[in-house]
Amino acid sequence: MGIRVDTKTCGKCLETKPLDEFHRNKNMKDGRVSRCKDCAKEASTQWRLENRDPEAQREYMRRWHDMNRGRRYGLTPLEYLRLEEASGGVCAVCGQPPSGKRDRLVVDHDHVTNKVRGMVCHPCNSGIGLFQDDPERLRAAAQWVQTHREA
Repeated sequence: MGIRVDTKTCGKCLETKPLDEFHRNKNMKDGRVSRCKDCAKEASTQWRLENRDPEAQREYMRRWHDMNRGRRYGLTPLEYLRLEEASGGVCAVCGQPPSGKRDRLVVDHDHVTNKVRGMVCHPCNSGIGLFQDDPERLRAAAQWVQTHREA
């Protein structure tokens, strides 16, 4: 039977504290982050003080979020940035820059092979997904729309 550990030492302040003083993280060996909650909060507050420009904060968080989002598809942050750069800032399907509430391109992938296809806008990505990545359904829908537009 394993030894139950109820405490952990913070990697920042070096204090030994109860486990509930550390945020959970399933990727860590012991299931908890290395800094205690107090040190994590202090670091977060310090970062916000040093980076007061709200626009810069939003941009930083957007880029961080996007780069981490690429991990879902097996992309490294560098591969994600290259994919984003290759898109030229426009959707690979409609050729338009993203706009509206969701103003960034997203990673599009094949749901069968999980292979990344490129960067698309949210409406195109949703449409492809709702048509279950089926080219025949997409062609049929396009024909349907074309037929009723001409009528």
